[in-house]
Amino acid sequence: MAIDFTVAIPTYNEESRLPKVMEHLPNSLLIAIFQF
Repeated sequence: MAIDFTVAIPTYNEESRLPKVMEHLPNSLLIAIFQF
């Protein structure tokens, strides 16, 4: 989880890049994060 947050933190400030991060992250990983 820490690795995922470190990747999302820098892009979290920029809303325009947020969608790009979502695309790079695997769907299974996103599902696990939301369920967590």
